[in-house]
Amino acid sequence: MDWTGLADGEVRVVLLARYDNGMRVRMPVSRRGVWPRHVEERAELYVVLRGEVIYDLPDREAPIGAGQAILLDPGEPDGARVLKGAVSINVDSE
Repeated sequence: MDWTGLADGEVRVVLLARYDNGMRVRMPVSRRGVWPRHVEERAELYVVLRGEVIYDLPDREAPIGAGQAILLDPGEPDGARVLKGAVSINVDSE
């Protein structure tokens, strides 16, 4: 899966699994874009498979590249930007 054919700011999200306990595993794919800070009620885990995602956290920016992961705490404001394409795995609950 890659970002060929995606417009700037467009994200393709592929649902990989959904479990009875509300957990879901998705694969977000983006070519380039900026997503403003927001707050989620539950923790989110992101594992970057390809490219880089720069997370905008309250106290710092966290560039996460291929093979790296970030766990975002519940209630923690975060945003993100992708400059040159990224493919990630996202695990969270609904």
